[in-house]
Amino acid sequence: MSDHNTISMKQALRYWHPVASSEQLQQSAQRPLPITICGESIIIFRTSSGQLGALRDRCPHRGAPLSLGCIEGEHVACKYHGWTYDNKGAGSSPSGSRASVTVESFDIEERHGFIWVKVKDSNDKIPDFDDASYRKIASKTYPANVPFELFVDNMLELEHSPTVHDIFGFDFTALKQMKYEDKY
Repeated sequence: MSDHNTISMKQALRYWHPVASSEQLQQSAQRPLPITICGESIIIFRTSSGQLGALRDRCPHRGAPLSLGCIEGEHVACKYHGWTYDNKGAGSSPSGSRASVTVESFDIEERHGFIWVKVKDSNDKIPDFDDASYRKIASKTYPANVPFELFVDNMLELEHSPTVHDIFGFDFTALKQMKYEDKY
């Protein structure tokens, strides 16, 4: 992967991404749910008190995937040596030693029936879908094994919906009525 693609993917994580449905996370209640977004391996989980967490899927103690571990109360426990991490990434040793490590954490929110993730140093806001004129028709998740830039370009292009999704998109003849505003 070129440096340009790496930079683009890291920049893409500055924005909120819906990574799983609330239902998917609920079904994975005893174990963290592994996801890959913009080339980054992350786990998402809900603690026993309902707090959400999103951490890099790599235990900093010995490098094992945290996705192989389990949720114990308010922590994710690494299966390899039992180190535990809270939803902010603060870790502690099972032996009670003073040694401590942290794992990178991500911002995580639950809205509109989905779990959303982004990096911590971003001020991006989750899109607001609470407009009374909107109605949910369906949700479907599936893997898209394509370059991230191509996927974003495809989904943001105004012509995409009426030509590909004529069942729930708008009529192609209405395309000229659409208003496009560049806010950047």
